[in-house]
Amino acid sequence: DLYRTDAMRLVSRVPGVIPVPLTRGKARRVGELLASVGVEVGIWRADRLPDLSKPDLVHKVNCRADGLETFGMRGEPLHWMPWDHLELVSVGEFPGATKELSLMAPTWLSASVGAVRAMVMGYRRVGASVRKIAQAAKPELWIVRRRPTQAIRVRQDSVNYEYLGDRRAPSARANFRLLVEDLLRLAPHAAVTPATHSYLVYDRPGQHHFSSAQQFLDYTTWQLLVRWRDQRRETPGADEETGDTSQA
Repeated sequence: DLYRTDAMRLVSRVPGVIPVPLTRGKARRVGELLASVGVEVGIWRADRLPDLSKPDLVHKVNCRADGLETFGMRGEPLHWMPWDHLELVSVGEFPGATKELSLMAPTWLSASVGAVRAMVMGYRRVGASVRKIAQAAKPELWIVRRRPTQAIRVRQDSVNYEYLGDRRAPSARANFRLLVEDLLRLAPHAAVTPATHSYLVYDRPGQHHFSSAQQFLDYTTWQLLVRWRDQRRETPGADEETGDTSQA
């Protein structure tokens, strides 16, 4: 049985997707429990959940009048997407991967008598230390297309902005912002996440700051599900959740 305390534990995962396979009846019960503590829940069949866990990283983009072209590191074509297939634009900033940095530093003994030892014996004793350094947070753009559902990943500092032509600025940050603005202009029907709006208006602190890439993935997936939920609510007779196995 599920209780209110179980609902409070699940609340720690929201906003986002709770990836727990449940029967339809139990999923409805979870939804009722979360609603009792003020959390709105949508229930989806497990086989209908989008998988954005492996977005395609691109290194060059071209916003044409009729669609978006993307290219790989060696200039090879990767995607062609008509603008009416662009479904979601999501921008977020989060730290990069943690790197280990080995440092050679004087030991306590060397620090105290190192200068004398260097003159008398001709060497200094050193000790090695390791520091873990997280890369600075940089903006990323995730473009989600439909038919089929697919995520395209654009890193601010790892993409060629040649398509901007005379509009190209000296800084990657300014060019990245121009790219996001172009997408919104050319695909006005696409859903734009609150985090993207926060980024564009320079919110500090803003909704576009995330603690990790995983948190940003969960957020983008959740925003896509919100988009789908709103669409099916606007469609008379749309199927809600069907099947015996669902996820909340």
